[in-house]
Amino acid sequence: MAEQYNTLGAALVEQWGPPSDAVQAYDEEINEHVTIRIYAPACQKKALPVGVYYHGGGYMAGSPALEDPICRIISEQTPCIIVSVDYRLAPKYKLPTGIDDGYDAFLWAYENASKLNGNPFAYFAIGGSAGGGIALSVTEKLIRNGKRSLIQGVVALNPITSHMDNPPAKYKDIYKSYSENASNVPLIDRHCMDVSFGNSGVQPDDSLVFVTLSSNLSSFPPVYIATCEKDILRDDGVVLEHLLQDAGVKVKREHYARFPHYFFVFPSVKASLTFILNAVQGIKFVLNPDIMPSPQRTTEHLLGEHTSTNRESAVANEADSSKKRDHITNTSHDAGYDQTSSNRTGIDSDTRLDTPHPDSIPNPAPTQPDTEFADEEEQDEQPEEDDPFGLDDTDSTRTASTASITSSITRYRWENGRRYHAYKDGVYWGPNDEQAAEHLDIAHHLFLLSFDNKLHLAPIGKNPQRVLDIGTGTGIWAMDFADQYPSAQIIGTDLSPIQPTWVQPNLKFEIDDAEDEWMWQRDSFDYVHVRCMFGCIADWPRFYQQALRHLKPGGYFEQIEFAPGFKSDDGSLDPNSPYGTWHDIGVEVGRKMGRSFETMYEMADMISDAGFTNIHEKRYKWPIGTWKRSRADKVLGAWVRFHIEQGLENWSMAVLTRFMGWSRERVLLEIALVKQDLKRDDIHGYHEMRVVYGQKPRD
Repeated sequence: MAEQYNTLGAALVEQWGPPSDAVQAYDEEINEHVTIRIYAPACQKKALPVGVYYHGGGYMAGSPALEDPICRIISEQTPCIIVSVDYRLAPKYKLPTGIDDGYDAFLWAYENASKLNGNPFAYFAIGGSAGGGIALSVTEKLIRNGKRSLIQGVVALNPITSHMDNPPAKYKDIYKSYSENASNVPLIDRHCMDVSFGNSGVQPDDSLVFVTLSSNLSSFPPVYIATCEKDILRDDGVVLEHLLQDAGVKVKREHYARFPHYFFVFPSVKASLTFILNAVQGIKFVLNPDIMPSPQRTTEHLLGEHTSTNRESAVANEADSSKKRDHITNTSHDAGYDQTSSNRTGIDSDTRLDTPHPDSIPNPAPTQPDTEFADEEEQDEQPEEDDPFGLDDTDSTRTASTASITSSITRYRWENGRRYHAYKDGVYWGPNDEQAAEHLDIAHHLFLLSFDNKLHLAPIGKNPQRVLDIGTGTGIWAMDFADQYPSAQIIGTDLSPIQPTWVQPNLKFEIDDAEDEWMWQRDSFDYVHVRCMFGCIADWPRFYQQALRHLKPGGYFEQIEFAPGFKSDDGSLDPNSPYGTWHDIGVEVGRKMGRSFETMYEMADMISDAGFTNIHEKRYKWPIGTWKRSRADKVLGAWVRFHIEQGLENWSMAVLTRFMGWSRERVLLEIALVKQDLKRDDIHGYHEMRVVYGQKPRD
């Protein structure tokens, strides 16, 4: 079993791609038994927090090398020094040998704070699975030996905290994961744990190994815990949280619904990077925030430096904005303070494209899309493609925030493996499943990157009162706007109820078709925002007239759109390649639909014709890939390429099968060929984007 674990781990490390030069790493022997790997952010001059990291592997497998990508991300993004410990493993070395090695490494790291450029007041233990258990056991041993002052926090990711045969009596009734996840779950099951505990020589009543039996919990520093639903160790974390709360210890637990044990080491899973970045926030939770330095670089560069072809989708727009969607439950407890909240984050296992060989695909005749309809409660039966863990991956927990939603609105269309809206079925061409939702949130981050982190360019003032967001999608722009402008009442509309339920009190979402007659009071909005509505409106002049009528005099309308395809100025993009013909295909699709995909080129004139004044247009050429010279352009280009790669199927599957007669296989092949060219830096492609805003006359 250890050999299989190590082989898989080595393969996963390769998938993360080459290491970034933003973190320096080197190995050092601290005694005759223990070697450590030290990670330090480059160019950091201040003394940094120090985390002593313990790898997973059931006490009998694993090594620092197998979790090298995770340590690098944590080191850079916290920022902190990471000391990753190569502790001795079972069955040759029974426990508590591994714990003793971990303890010795922690003391060495503390005693060498000056050498490491570490802050002696900001030391923490961190680890996952068995390593999470060791991090907790090292803390227990420090307390027993009168060295509690050396450690300021613990970050325990899917940790071992209890023996399945001897959970704490007080919480035995909720300790169910060993029965619920005993078999038919990915990665580890009951058999794996039996082997691990058997080889490690642990006793069920050992309170050093199983800290839920400790009598010292009230002396523990703050603890951050991450648990996963499909994990046999799930309730190890749950019970530990309860016991720490009982002991008055500051504790926070984040729970990942539908995910299995240790999924975050898989770079092909979208949520992996989100998990790791949330662990970074966990470090900041357990340490004193006043001593935390800022990272030299923010998370957007992780896209280019920690991704492989199948993985470039785990992007978190910082942990803050990622928590505005589904499937993470976050509970926190401090002494004298207890709060439970549901943060909605949208993390989701990845879908991968298995590209068919071109020779295997005949030139297809026009086909009808493979279409089904399913009520929302039946959606669990709809398969997601290539779920890496074989787990249920629907987003049926998403609900609308208005009470008027009927079952017909959530009786979604399933077509070619993707899910589409039911209300006004077929009017909008884009899917509304989790894959599409994540892509919309990636686009949101890209716009922020382009606009210097601004949510709008129109000069709307500091206190707008009523704001309308047409085609709100996941609602992420509206939620950010509600945070920035608490004085405003925001309405976000869409055909699909995929927005979170738990939102700010000054925001509400409504199911509405922007092509219908607008039912709001005229002259009532200070600002109307529209983004990425190409191919959605049949009569744009009428749409702009409605926006004008419903704005207050002096109010602003703003629209952001991008082109249906891609260009180059130097001839490096072959106009006859799939990459080069994407634009023309989009134009033809729009013509057949009767809904133009060229809105970007036309909107300034149409907005002016509608009667708006003070019209401004700003044009952008987004570089695709990292072919430009400046670092800022390389970061932007990496995001643009990522956005396009994730968007190609969303943009094309429905329209090409419905209006162009293509088969699903032909669409996927075309997408695969475009993606091949997207990665070529000798093609100097760019994607055009424009912003237009105008003002309703005051008279």
